[in-house]
Order: sequence, then C-alpha cells, then structure tokens
Amino acid sequence: MTYNNNHCARKLPRLGLKAPGIARTSLAIGMLAVAIAAPTGPRASGAEPWITTWAATPAPRWAEELPAPFNVPEVLGDQTVRQTARISVGGDQLRVVISNEFGTRPVTLGSASVAVSAGGSAIDPTTLKALTFGGKSSAVIPPGAPLVSDPVDLPVKPLASVAVSFYLPKRTGITSVHWDGVQTGYVSGAGDQTMTTDFKADSTNKSRLLLSRILTTAKPDSNAIVFFGDSITDGACSTPDTNNRWPDHIAERLQAEGRPNVAVVNEAYSGDRVLTNGMGTNALSRFDMSVLSHPRPS
Repeated sequence: MTYNNNHCARKLPRLGLKAPGIARTSLAIGMLAVAIAAPTGPRASGAEPWITTWAATPAPRWAEELPAPFNVPEVLGDQTVRQTARISVGGDQLRVVISNEFGTRPVTLGSASVAVSAGGSAIDPTTLKALTFGGKSSAVIPPGAPLVSDPVDLPVKPLASVAVSFYLPKRTGITSVHWDGVQTGYVSGAGDQTMTTDFKADSTNKSRLLLSRILTTAKPDSNAIVFFGDSITDGACSTPDTNNRWPDHIAERLQAEGRPNVAVVNEAYSGDRVLTNGMGTNALSRFDMSVLSHPRPS
C-alpha cells in the first residue's frame, strides 16, 4: 500500500483490513459488496452469451480540477487515450463499452482498438485488433448513452491485462469518468495512435476516462459477482498499477480454487453515498445501472 492520506487512514483501520488478508475477506461485507441472487440451475440455451469481465463505474465529473495524482483532463482533441484493465474471466471474444452517460454533448470516436497489454503504454502487436461499432470504425456517442463495440476475436486468459485505446478527433469534454481508477492511463500527443504498438504519452492520469466495461464470451456455466460500494472496495489507497484492490484478490482466489468462469465485477466508486450524490451518483439511483444490468449475476 502506498499514499497514506487522511482519507485512507480513516477508512482502512476502521474496518480492520490489512492487505495480506484481503483475499480471505468474505464475499459479502455489509454494504461494501452486493451479490445478486439468481437461479443456480442450468442456463437456458438462449442465455446471454456475454459476461462482464471488468467494469469501472462511470460518474459525472464532480470538480473542474481533480486532485493529483488523478489529473483528469477537462478537454481532449486529436489525441489517443490508452487504458489498461485486468479482466477476471477469459474468453474467445471481447466487446468494449465506452460511456458518454454523463456528457451533455456527443462524443466522436475516430477509431478504437483492443490488445493484450505489454506493460505501460505498450501492447502485444500480435494481439492488436481494431474495434468496430455497427460495422464502422468510427462512431458518435449521444449524450447520456453508452456505446458497445462489435465483438472482436481476441482470445484472452483469465486475469489478463487488456489495453483499450480510442482516438478522439474532435475537441471533447471528458465528463464521464471514474476518478479513482488506481491504474495509469496514457494520453498521446496529436494523432491517431490506436494501432501503434507503443507511444510516448503527452500526459498520464490515474482515472478511467469514458471506458466503463469489457465483456467476454461466457461459458455455459459462467456467472458474475458484482461488488458495490465506496472507496474501500474501489481500491482507494492501494498501490497503483498492481491490482491490489480487495476484489482483485477475490478474482485471483477464485481462479486459484478452480472456478475460472466466475467473473468479478467491481462497480464501487470512491466517495459514493447511499442516498445523496457525493463524488459520483448516489448508490440508490445507480443500482440498476451498476449492478442489475450485468448479465449472469449470481
């Protein structure tokens, strides 16, 4: 664990959590995690073939300038954003969700891609795939809406780190964010770098910009556990770029215990409140979007 600010000092000791013991934490800890009950019998033949393997709750930008080390840009234009996410379950295909749910203007995507991360801003070029949206390489996301990519053939293993890149050709306000991402994101200088193996970042930040979900093809017996809460579940104060949130440890434990088809979906949001808006939309109003909308909850 690193930066130990006042917020972290209040949160972690009060619950008695220590990093080495997080993996042993129960899957239901009061209001920090919610597992949605679903039938446990065989899946129907027409069941949804996709499952969420990773998520980051989008929320409105709650401050003009977010504190360091987040440094969320207010506006981007003619730039590429590359973000890395460690998925939970693997599959043969991927879909990516880009969110403009809290935007007031359309967001134009010039192009987008997905690949297995090679660390930092680099990707494995043998896995690089262009994303399409309704068969087209570009798309416009209306205000208040998410955009789901077409399926792309990209076999990925459980706990793989996946890099998603998208190019914003027009001046774009960054209004749908997950500010406490605990993962370095990379923003290029001018130009479309979505199909580039690596690029020198013009800036970096520790937040999720527009990227909200990654889905993969689900095995017949797949299901998902959705975690829902605030900063302690979101991973506040954990070491960036190390996947050291306690739900990350749960994902590792499930894989180690021979449950490769149980997805771990972290929909917590730092600063979230139950009934009133805090640093994001309140828990009650976002429950349907953040929890019930996921396929195959169990």
